[in-house]
Amino acid sequence: MRMNWPDRKIAPVVTVLPTEQIKPSMTNDERSVAVCPASVRSDVSCATCGSCANRKRPAIPTLNGLS
Repeated sequence: MRMNWPDRKIAPVVTVLPTEQIKPSMTNDERSVAVCPASVRSDVSCATCGSCANRKRPAIPTLNGLS
């Protein structure tokens, strides 16, 4: 049985994409996937963004290229 975590309205739920993926995308079930700003912008960090921890976010954040 596939667990549909975004429908459970819990946080954090994230997806992991390849480092070169820097544009927003969609999942197979048409959910919006947003690229983590901290992974593509030098002026944003996890501490200043916090979208992963927001249960009411409009998109599933993706972690890519984080070191």
